[in-house]
Amino acid sequence: MVTAAGRSRLAAADPHNVVRLILPAVEDRPGEAPADRTARSAALSAATLRDWQTSGVLVQDGTPALWSYRMSGPDGAATTGWLVAVELPPAGSRAVLPHEDVFAPAVEGRRSLLAATGTDLEPIVLAHDRSDAVARWTADVLERPVDLQVTDADGVRHELRRVEDPAALADLTEGFAGVAAVIADGHHRFAAARAHAGPHGGRCWRC
Repeated sequence: MVTAAGRSRLAAADPHNVVRLILPAVEDRPGEAPADRTARSAALSAATLRDWQTSGVLVQDGTPALWSYRMSGPDGAATTGWLVAVELPPAGSRAVLPHEDVFAPAVEGRRSLLAATGTDLEPIVLAHDRSDAVARWTADVLERPVDLQVTDADGVRHELRRVEDPAALADLTEGFAGVAAVIADGHHRFAAARAHAGPHGGRCWRC
């Protein structure tokens, strides 16, 4: 959870910090209904997103790709995963298993943001069953040069490697399609995606 102080610190760190999209700063209006404030917040986020896209701060990737993501702490411990688009499972599916309750106002806030921006601004973190194909490609990709790398203020190194080879994408897609997953972080965003999709589902969200 991002506190008010944490939000201010992140916003001050960079004029294009993502916190300006996921937690836009809207002034308080005495007597305003929570739903109206949520709507104003989402509208501000959508306007900021459009501005960043128009000015070139954010650009859409024109080529299908997946990204290998590795996070390494100062103690040497590392976590490796993938940034991918996942189809929202239909109601009753056990492909993705949530295991925590959610707070309805928080879900509505995320749903409103998703509806206003038409964009999944925050990832959902999943832990999935083993896939030999995913494990094989993960090991292969980690031997490649890093495409993007940054070390944050806590000394954690973040590495991204882009994968666009059609054979790799096909193998990885098939590998991910054959496993079940549990939500490690993002229960409210998952519930918001379901609410936004409505009874018919079929939307995609990023994890």
